[in-house]
Amino acid sequence: MRLRAAFDGYDASDATLIAPLTIRQDSSEAISTCELTIFQGQGVARYDQSRYGQATYQGWSPQEWNEVVIWDQDTAQILFAGYVLAIARAIEGPYVRYELQCSDWAIILERRLITQSWPAGTPDSTVVADLLSVVPELTEGTIVTQIGDLGELDYKDARVRDVLDDVCALTGSEWNVSYDGKLNYYRAGSIVAPFGLSDQPDGVFTMPYAIEDIGSDFADAANRVTILGRVTDTGE
Repeated sequence: MRLRAAFDGYDASDATLIAPLTIRQDSSEAISTCELTIFQGQGVARYDQSRYGQATYQGWSPQEWNEVVIWDQDTAQILFAGYVLAIARAIEGPYVRYELQCSDWAIILERRLITQSWPAGTPDSTVVADLLSVVPELTEGTIVTQIGDLGELDYKDARVRDVLDDVCALTGSEWNVSYDGKLNYYRAGSIVAPFGLSDQPDGVFTMPYAIEDIGSDFADAANRVTILGRVTDTGE
């Protein structure tokens, strides 16, 4: 696999370290994150021309809120897409090391507020569509109606994500934003992995796995047990 990385359309693959790159997709969280490192030589960025009211800036360095896309060069599959949220800069010899913390497109849902009421009889998919309308950066993906009447809902200056989470709690659904910028809303558990894990994988329906870290915790162990009731040879 040959990975490529671009920031606001600028291909920075040659400066991106692949080994420490980490993408986290927690099944309990709708928003996935990415951590990556970029090395850049000092003195590359400079002003070549300068005029009153106009300047041409040569060179590039990552900035907060850059759009970032990481993809597989061989298959063109997008592995991560979103925004740069935080940057830690450090000098290492003649280079500048950038440690980037990124979040996928769904982070926009935490930055946008909505004030709206929905009367009783409103389907959940209508509420999701109304939430999507205040986030024009995203488009509609798979939106599946689960409940035809959510009851009356009323929100004032609420984060779009909070409203979406509340709807999911009422309907037993889940949501996510795919790396092509589409919001999906569906029944929890209705989307399963395309493969299973096995000690003897076939490479098609089952894949191998490896335990990298394992630990144990004896901090809450008990050396005394109190039994409520009476235990005999035949049971409790």
